[in-house]
Amino acid sequence: KDTAGKLKALAPQGELSAEDVAALVNEDQTVNLDLEGIVRVDGGFVLAHEGRGTAGDADRPVESLNMLIGVNDMGEIQEVVTLPEEVNKMQLRFGFEGVTAWDTRVVVAFQRAWGDEAHPRIGIYDRDTEKWSFKSYPLDAPASQNGGWVG
Repeated sequence: KDTAGKLKALAPQGELSAEDVAALVNEDQTVNLDLEGIVRVDGGFVLAHEGRGTAGDADRPVESLNMLIGVNDMGEIQEVVTLPEEVNKMQLRFGFEGVTAWDTRVVVAFQRAWGDEAHPRIGIYDRDTEKWSFKSYPLDAPASQNGGWVG
């Protein structure tokens, strides 16, 4: 729940509008998130929310950003962390997929490469410094034994 108003207070940025932010929180403070993973950390949990939409695509506009959501043991949102603005400007509808934690860092995988990048990213958020760093990882060519689309 967004009882402290942390998600509701998220500032619009880039293509994300105030209306988009408002749509993430219901009247009863429950939230509308696409959770792609959860990990235990000191003080609660971190949830990975996969953003919705692709930057610059009118057919699939950005309606939410990829976010790390820190919650306490009661599931109440304590912190909302978005990617740096220059990364958000490249947002592709294939965002965060899974989350883990190591020491003071929270690590997320991006499902696909964004923008002109050759490979998807691994995002590493340091909870102590509140800074992001990134690595990339190559993917094998998708293949389906039945010749279908591989997501």
